[in-house]
Amino acid sequence: MPSFPEKKHEHEIYCFEFNTGILIKIYQDKFRWVYFVAEIGQLHKTDADTLMSILYLNSFSFRKPFFTLGLNNKKIGELHARTPLLEVDNVQMREVFENLLGVAAEIKKMFDFN
Repeated sequence: MPSFPEKKHEHEIYCFEFNTGILIKIYQDKFRWVYFVAEIGQLHKTDADTLMSILYLNSFSFRKPFFTLGLNNKKIGELHARTPLLEVDNVQMREVFENLLGVAAEIKKMFDFN
């Protein structure tokens, strides 16, 4: 049986990769916050209009108040979410995960991340 991949982050708990090309990492810090990071691919179109549209997605919304979209130094799109572990149950945690995956897939398609 193959071993699990070595963790790349001190507090990494899980790492999932989906056939859609979305990689989701889940971390927990010492204050018991759980962080979700979805890597959605590389953005090649970086004109001002595209970047403003991406920035606009970070506007506060009651539908998705805790998702944040950004680019790392390699222009890889990252969608972030976090939640306090003590305030959510297993069902709510799964909802956060599923919502993150769904939103990440929509953004990946909308902006042609690959």
